[in-house]
Amino acid sequence: MLKVSHRQKYVCVIMPSAMLQEGSANKAKKQEKITLLLEEALNLSRQDPDRALQLAEQALEQSREADKLTLSSCLYYCAERHYDLSHYESSLGYAREALELFQGLSETVAVIDTLDILGRSHEKLGKYPEAITYHERALALSREQKDMARVGKSLTNLGIVHYDQSDYRTAILHYL
Repeated sequence: MLKVSHRQKYVCVIMPSAMLQEGSANKAKKQEKITLLLEEALNLSRQDPDRALQLAEQALEQSREADKLTLSSCLYYCAERHYDLSHYESSLGYAREALELFQGLSETVAVIDTLDILGRSHEKLGKYPEAITYHERALALSREQKDMARVGKSLTNLGIVHYDQSDYRTAILHYL
């Protein structure tokens, strides 16, 4: 089974060495190629976001025949890359699909991160009630997991949404 590690807001698929022994060489090679594409996309995300998106979409295409964890991670990567390029509607589409898969796999941290991108994308589109709903869900799960970094991130995101609506009193409450 694949492990998912979280680096900041990104999900990176890591191929365990056991997979090389257990699975076929072809499957392991394909998984390794997907992993390398996603890692390169992550590395290029700030300096060349268009190229990063191309790599993430290549990984996604190859992951369609892989396991659900790999597919959901690739969908998440595509959502992040589209967000970076201000393609918020596209980001939402990929993130919704990733969320559904992550929830089915009980990948709670990945669910939190995906709720975050959904909330941020809705906020950028001016869909504030939806943004608040996603950030509140992320906050609740973060608290349940006792993940204080993600609790802080969710509170900050909620504060931003309220600030964008000129609701400064509520924004400040989230920042405190």
